[in-house]
This record gives sequence, structure tokens and C-alpha cells, in this order.
Amino acid sequence: MDDPETISKTDQSDRGTPWRPKMLGSRREFYLVYLLFYGVPWFFRAPELIDIGVLVVALAVFLPLFYRGFENSTPRDLWIMIAMEVISIAAMPFHGSHGVFHIYACVQASYQKPSRYGMFYLIALSTVFLAASLYLQSHVFEIALNLVMGFIVGISCMASAEYRDRQGRLERARVLDQQLAAIAERERIARDLHDLLGHTLTMVAVKSQVAEKFLTTEPERAAREIREIRDASRGALQDVRKAVANMGGTTLEEEIAHAGHAFNAAGINFTVEGDIPDLDARRSQVLGLAVRETSTNIIRHSGARQACLQLQHDGQAVVVEMQDDGDGGSIDEGSGLKGLRQRVEALNGRVVISLAAGFRISMHIPDGKTGIKGALT
Repeated sequence: MDDPETISKTDQSDRGTPWRPKMLGSRREFYLVYLLFYGVPWFFRAPELIDIGVLVVALAVFLPLFYRGFENSTPRDLWIMIAMEVISIAAMPFHGSHGVFHIYACVQASYQKPSRYGMFYLIALSTVFLAASLYLQSHVFEIALNLVMGFIVGISCMASAEYRDRQGRLERARVLDQQLAAIAERERIARDLHDLLGHTLTMVAVKSQVAEKFLTTEPERAAREIREIRDASRGALQDVRKAVANMGGTTLEEEIAHAGHAFNAAGINFTVEGDIPDLDARRSQVLGLAVRETSTNIIRHSGARQACLQLQHDGQAVVVEMQDDGDGGSIDEGSGLKGLRQRVEALNGRVVISLAAGFRISMHIPDGKTGIKGALT
């Protein structure tokens, strides 16, 4: 049977993540090495049996505290810090470097949040240790060494904790940015697919009704309508593939031509006033999708007999306006109109909708280019 470590390596390799051994500095056991300093004084004077007994008892109490509080100190775990300091003070009368437990207590204090609390506990521990050392008449050098080491180690750990917290916040922000970008991309794809399929399916529905109507009386016209349905379906399939593959989109000129065919199939007289401006690909695509969504809504909901598209361009802004002579009704911005508005506003533009005399929608987009592409005939 494979051992757990081998299984862990295999699992991580299968997921495409190379296995790396755990860094030594991230293991709790590594920091227990400082306990060796407790026995340094024994090199200069042999310990008595009671000194060894005190160390054993101290370790029996300290080790569970250490594993409980390792880099996970919270206000609820202040008792761990206090217990470590008590161990240090309790070991003062005996032969050994008892200050090592004080240093561990300082490390525990440094992980308290916010940092000012950690500094307060660090100062409090140093004060208590100094008072106890003076009361028990410890050597001045030993007092100074433990106080300085405890303070230096505590400050260093505090800085290290702040750095890790900052890195953690940056990583969480990065992950959040990726999630928001993914959500925005899904919304964009949803809007594009809605526009692509909504327009085409509307045309298919209209032409299907026409084909059904003339199937027996005018078979040739019905066949022509069916062929146009086939061509429109193929075109929609290509558009969907482009949208999914993010290989580009449509243009304002193309969508005006498609709108003309759709209006003609629906029996709506469609006129265009103005010239098609020479736009960059992004603006042309956004305005083209806006024309597509607007024409689809007019065909579906307005009951209009006339529709007019007006194009204006003064070198600084482009205005595309669509109006019909339908019954107007009420404004209910579904996913299509919301997507249209979001696209236009993403280019620092604005959308104005009016129902005063039929349906009227105006889209204003700042233009970074100048020039006219040519009149639409």
C-alpha cells in the first residue's frame, strides 16, 4: 500500500501542480530548536536533579501550548501567552535559561491583531518579566539579554505577520478581480448570445409564418422564405461560433443591412437617414449590436408599420437613433436593452429612450476617429 506522502505527491501531480517538499520554516517543529538555549548555562555549571525536573515539567506544560498557539493567536488565546510567561517566571529560581519561555510568549503576543494590541502585550510581558527578574534578583546581563531578545524577536514576528497579512489581502484581491472579470465576461457572452439568437429567431419566426401562409397558394415564395430561414440559421450559427471563440463580432454597416432584411420580412417599411461613420471596430460592433437589438424589439413588440434609422456624426460623437410609428407602450428593459445600455455606457456613451410618439431610442457614443465611410444607398 502506498504511504500517504506518496499518495499526496501523485494526487498533486495528477492535478498539474508540481509537488514540492514543505519548507522547513513553515513547520512548527523547526521553532522548537530555540528550547536548546535553555541548557546553555548547564555547560558552565552542571544542573542538579531538581533543575532537570523543572525543565521536564516546563516542557510538559509548554509543548501543548506551543502547538495550540503556533501562528494562530487570537484574543481568545491570550491565556496561552500568559501561561508561557508564567512558565518563564516559575523557572527563574532554578538553574537554566528560563528567558527562552519569555521569548516564546513575546512571539505569541506579536500575532495579536490589530498590531497595536500586539505591541501593548509585548510591552506588558517585558514589564512583568523585568519586575519578576528584579524581585528574584536575577543577573543584570541575563535580564537585559532576555528583554532585548524578546523585544527584537517579537517586533520581527510582528513585521512578518503584517507582511503575510498584506500578501494574503493582495492574493484575495487578485482572486476577487479574477472572479469579477469572469462574471463580467459571462455577462458579456450572455448579452452577445441574446442579441445574436434573439434577432435571428425573430426573423425565423416571422419568415416561418410567411412560408406557412403561402405554402399552398404560392409555393415558390414559401420556398424562398424557407431558403432565407436556412441562410439566416447558418449565419446565426457562424455568429455564435465567433462569439464563443471571441474571434470578433459584427459591424454597424452589416447590422443595418440585416435590419433592412428583417424589417422587410416583417412587412415594416425601413428607411435610413445619414451616412455610416468610419468607426473603430469596438464602437462599430457596439452600435451594430444596438441596431440589432432595437430592430428585434420593434419587430416583436411595437406593431409598427414604419421604422427610421438616423445616423449623425460631427467628428466628436456618433449618434444613432431609431424610431418607429408603433403604439409605444411602456418601457420594460429586459436583458436585451440592459445589455445594450451597458455596452454603450462602457464606451462613455449614453442611451435615451422615449415613448412620446412611438418608440424612439438614441445612442450617443464619443468618437475617437474622424471621417465618413460613405453614404448608405
